[in-house]
Amino acid sequence: MNNIIISSTVADLAGSVRFKFDPTKTEIFSLGRRVSRRPTLDGGSVIDDYGYTDSDRTFTIVARLPGTMIDAVNYVLKTFSTIVISTVDGLYFGSFQSTKVKGSEVTMKILIKEKMTS
Repeated sequence: MNNIIISSTVADLAGSVRFKFDPTKTEIFSLGRRVSRRPTLDGGSVIDDYGYTDSDRTFTIVARLPGTMIDAVNYVLKTFSTIVISTVDGLYFGSFQSTKVKGSEVTMKILIKEKMTS
């Protein structure tokens, strides 16, 4: 299923949007670790690995939406600092970073704060 639900964390009838995303352009399954590399004086390097956390993830969601749904997405972005994102992978707390609209195609960037499901 290619459905995503974005909703506010407080009761608001206009604060929820459900839509199908474009799986060829959407990145919600990318993972990474908190890793940094520093050079050493002997020509080697030191790698610091602080492990994996969902809070390092950024969702890039691309969908074709009608104008009323684009308005609903922008309403949620402008009104709520924290949102809930429901995907096939789980339920997340996050915040909108941005939206870009080109015709009916909307690209949303959402910074993930934490995963609420295991």
